[in-house]
Amino acid sequence: MRAQNIFRITFQLTQLERYYRGIISQKQIYHYGYYECSMKAPKSTGWHSAFWTTQDFINSAESSTTMNEIDILESDSNGQVNGSTHHIALHQWTPRHITPNAYQSSYTKDCEGTVMPNFSLGFNTFGALVDEEKVTYYFNRKRIAELYYQGLFPNYTVNPAEILMTCLAHRDNISLDGLPQDTCEFEYVRYYKKVN
Repeated sequence: MRAQNIFRITFQLTQLERYYRGIISQKQIYHYGYYECSMKAPKSTGWHSAFWTTQDFINSAESSTTMNEIDILESDSNGQVNGSTHHIALHQWTPRHITPNAYQSSYTKDCEGTVMPNFSLGFNTFGALVDEEKVTYYFNRKRIAELYYQGLFPNYTVNPAEILMTCLAHRDNISLDGLPQDTCEFEYVRYYKKVN
């Protein structure tokens, strides 16, 4: 793929000595099917890169009483040459239009049983097959985990959602490790709709 086709979230230290997050959002709504991205993580320390789905209830008159979040990839860069962290998660929220202080139920799994390379050295693929009973997670097209909704949440519902790619400052010890700037890169994002 040509370099100009890559989505980049680039960050640098501002004059106010602050870092800012970057978000790439697909405002189109998706539901059951297969989600996949190819991502290259930042090289420096303290950045949280993610590929995930959720609903936007910020200005919502939605009738749904719950919203779900499916984290296909969450990775914290450590600025080292060893392996990378890979977290997957399911979250269930009560939106603010129902409760002012949004309530969250969560389940997070570390995929430490799978040998992970350093995500900053090259592109890797992260995928999730979302169906009516579970999410099946993939790393470089190999299955690494399954999370069944009913085993974790009694009333979990997969709502139609948008796709997000994000990278944000995650820790107190954030550093560009001597670089003038750093970048989280997404080579592509794909969605294949489930056909009944």
